[in-house]
Amino acid sequence: DTVGEGVDVIDSAAFGDLVESMGTTYCEVEHRRTIKKISDADGKITREAFIAWYLDWLFGGDESDIETDEEDEAGEEEETPAASSGEGWGKAFGVEEGSWKCDACMVRNKAADTKCAACETVRPGYEDKQEE
Repeated sequence: DTVGEGVDVIDSAAFGDLVESMGTTYCEVEHRRTIKKISDADGKITREAFIAWYLDWLFGGDESDIETDEEDEAGEEEETPAASSGEGWGKAFGVEEGSWKCDACMVRNKAADTKCAACETVRPGYEDKQEE
């Protein structure tokens, strides 16, 4: 299992499977620069480097993947990424089954909660079940 539980380093060839296992679109051409940026000299990517890049990509507007560099394309061999189980690193950003997102403040709440933990807005469908 190349990106499973307890794995702290993956081969850069598994990057695409890891990204796709998290429900994100992977494009070899667009992510080539990212792979080079976050992998070490041996072509390995650490969990910490991946998470830092992924959070920046999601929330920080990292546009380095969009730029093209002809040097990146010269002499590259196509590699077949290792298979992914969809577990492990992908769980770092997973959503708990049955959880719900508050319509007022967009906070993700536990399935058992009937009101938002952040703003106390009543969960949709539970308005009549709240104590006055």
